[in-house]
Amino acid sequence: FVYFVERGLDLLRDGGLYGVFVSASIVYSDFAEGLRRLVPEVARVRKMIDFGGLPVFKNAKDTYTVIPILEKGEPGEPVDVAQIPALVPA
Repeated sequence: FVYFVERGLDLLRDGGLYGVFVSASIVYSDFAEGLRRLVPEVARVRKMIDFGGLPVFKNAKDTYTVIPILEKGEPGEPVDVAQIPALVPA
């Protein structure tokens, strides 16, 4: 998923927004370190929606997901973090 975030930012115009479900490991894992260095150079994190361990995907086990909302352009204000306490059944 690191590749998809990098490619998504590459395809965005200045001022464009990009959001995608990814593993929360993007925030702390070594394999995503390069991406974490890249993002502040080309975009700003507008929001980080954190689902924690909630079962967002019914058949997936042990998934911790986040949705980073990134805006292409200059760095800006601090990120807004939203932690989702529960899912509403569909």
